[in-house]
Amino acid sequence: MRSRILVVEDDPMVAEVVARYLEHDGHVVECVADGVEAMRRALDAPPDLMVLGPSTWAPGRHGSAITRSCSPRASSTCSPT
Repeated sequence: MRSRILVVEDDPMVAEVVARYLEHDGHVVECVADGVEAMRRALDAPPDLMVLGPSTWAPGRHGSAITRSCSPRASSTCSPT
């Protein structure tokens, strides 16, 4: 089963490396650069997993705020990792 993974990372090179590893393992990966966009995407189409880079917590919203803001429908998909 292919998982949908949302990678939240503001460094494009890091995001690309993470995405390539995950795609190589058969996952469908979407990358965004900040917490605000991550929350929009997670609420619009909840991913199976969110990978939050530590440097993305400051611009926009903190990672824990993103996970708390996820809808009840997405609560199992938006847990801190």
